[in-house]
Amino acid sequence: MQVPEDALNAAGGDTLRIIAVAPVGAHDTSRFCLLWASLIETPHPFSEVWLVAPERARRRLRRVVGEDARVRWLDDREVFPGIAGVLPDVGHLRPGYRRQMLAKLWVAAQRPEARACITLDADVLLWRPLRVEDTHDAEGRLWAFPELPAKHPRWYRSASGILGLPRLKSSYWVTPCVLSPDVCARLLEHLRRRLGPFWRWRLLTSPHPWTEYSLYHTLGASLEDGESRVFRTPGKRERWPAPL
Repeated sequence: MQVPEDALNAAGGDTLRIIAVAPVGAHDTSRFCLLWASLIETPHPFSEVWLVAPERARRRLRRVVGEDARVRWLDDREVFPGIAGVLPDVGHLRPGYRRQMLAKLWVAAQRPEARACITLDADVLLWRPLRVEDTHDAEGRLWAFPELPAKHPRWYRSASGILGLPRLKSSYWVTPCVLSPDVCARLLEHLRRRLGPFWRWRLLTSPHPWTEYSLYHTLGASLEDGESRVFRTPGKRERWPAPL
């Protein structure tokens, strides 16, 4: 199946404005078929859809997505040169799970010209048309929705320690998430500086329960100065307008 031109380019023109990244494990291909069907049937502004998938899952996925030029395939070896597939999947390591977390941040950082990158895990569906303006408020701040009370304090405590930044009091929605390419690029650079040349390995083998979202929001909060905020959190009567 191939995504229609008007569905993948609902924003108009060929400007790289909104991209999407979808990690698909070997056990997620059936659920991904439902996600992809929703992208085919429903207009959205994604000018690129990055699929992060192991080689053993790609053959089936290629039959589903066809040869659409907007689909980008991502191999672990691009994000983790020299160490992809090295670690055993035992205990707390779960390297496949952690690799897809970092891959989302890496994809967003590769497209600094994009307004936003939306994460689409295999259990997400698009149920009505998505517009570019659904990703941010009138001032251009990307939506970020806190969970109150905080549901995952350990994730944010770990992120604080890893990054050396103040711990956030609240946690945030996981997927779907609107990522800022600029914040993701700054986050990866911060990790390189703080953890050294083997920062990927140190994150993959860390005993602390970090996530891509706890790292992202913790770094993003450190960039806010009260005058120009990176994120927009909703008021009590507001909700994210995106149909995901």
